[in-house]
Amino acid sequence: MTDQPQRLYEQIAQVAHEAVRVWRTLRGESHVVWEHADPDHRQAYVEQIRRVVAEGATTRQLHQARTEAGLVDAGQSTTAQLKETALVHATATALGCGQERWDVKTGTDALAGTVVMTAKQTTVAELIAFAAPPPDPPTRVAGEPECQLYTIDVTITQAKMETDSDYHLALDDGQGNTMIAEAVSPGCASRSPWLGQIQTARAAVDAAIPGLTDQYQDVGRAATITGVGFFDRLHGQLGVAKNGIELHPVLDIVFH
Repeated sequence: MTDQPQRLYEQIAQVAHEAVRVWRTLRGESHVVWEHADPDHRQAYVEQIRRVVAEGATTRQLHQARTEAGLVDAGQSTTAQLKETALVHATATALGCGQERWDVKTGTDALAGTVVMTAKQTTVAELIAFAAPPPDPPTRVAGEPECQLYTIDVTITQAKMETDSDYHLALDDGQGNTMIAEAVSPGCASRSPWLGQIQTARAAVDAAIPGLTDQYQDVGRAATITGVGFFDRLHGQLGVAKNGIELHPVLDIVFH
C-alpha cells in the first residue's frame, strides 16, 4: 500500500471493529473481539478503511464491499446494516483524515468560491513575506494568499505521510528559503470542488515517490508545484516557513 501506512489502517480498522462490536452488543447480538478474529477477517476490515480514506468510497460503496467480504450480518435488517456501515465509514474519515481547518484545506468552506483559480507564478521568498494572521483563523483568510492559486519552482527535500493522510512535502528554493506543500488524500476530500486535481496531484506524488510512510524520506527532486495558499500554525514542522505559509492543497505537481 503506497497511499497510507499499513499500521495506521490497522489502528483505524481495530477502532471501527470495536465500534461495530459495541453496536451489535447494544442490539443484543454478538461480534468477535478484534484479538480473536481470524487474520482474513481483520484484513478485510483494514481493506475497508483503505477504500474509504485512500479512494473516497461512499457509504453505499463501502456497504457493497462489506457485503462481498462477509462483514455484514445477514440477520440484520437492511436499515440496521446500512447504519452499521455508516458507523465504519464515519470512523474511517474521523480518524484517517484531518480536522483542523479541514474545510479550508480541501476547498469545502464557504469562501472556496472566492479563490482565484488562475495560477500566479511566484517564489518561496515572495510567499514567506506575507504577514501571517493570528493562529488558526476560524475561516479562510480573505485575499491573498488563501484566496489565490500559486505555482512555484522548488526542490522537494523530504516527504512523509501525515497522520491526517496528507503527503507532507518539505520544499527548498535553493536560496535558504523553505516552506511546505501538502498533497491531500482524495478520500479525505470527497466533497471538494478540486477533487479531480487533488487526485491527479496525489497520483503524481505516488508515481515519483512511491511507498511513503510516516517516516521522513529523502527526496531531492526538482518540481513545479501548484496549490492554494494556506496559513498553518507553527508547531515545529520540517521545512515550515517563518509565517506558516503552505500550498495546501496541492492541485498539480510536475517532477523534473
